[in-house]
Amino acid sequence: ENPSITKTGWSHFSRLLCDKSSITSIYESNHTVNYFGPERLPLDLDDLVKLNEHENKKEVAREKILRYRFQDGANIQEFLDMKLKVLPHIMSWLGGESSWTGGKNTGRTPLYQLLRNLPSLFESQSRR
Repeated sequence: ENPSITKTGWSHFSRLLCDKSSITSIYESNHTVNYFGPERLPLDLDDLVKLNEHENKKEVAREKILRYRFQDGANIQEFLDMKLKVLPHIMSWLGGESSWTGGKNTGRTPLYQLLRNLPSLFESQSRR
């Protein structure tokens, strides 16, 4: 690691590459850094640099969202707070196949958790 850059400084670089504060922030933080110097990067920053190098930015965003918002199980509350109109797109996005083989995560666990927490999607009104 570069001794002239503090831990706080490295965290600012990490935030540029992946602002983990919300799904939208992650999606919009797709900067690419080409060179930090010959020193080794902190592991998390090195991982983000490699991830952001991929040319398919939508797949990178999907991977980062799955990795950083759903890593320890599904954080479904963010989806539950979204408008019902958006949910079909979210479900399609979560459950879709990734064209990028570099991804470590699938969206199936968060999709399952979303479906479990929204039983109203499956309730039907009885016919009279």
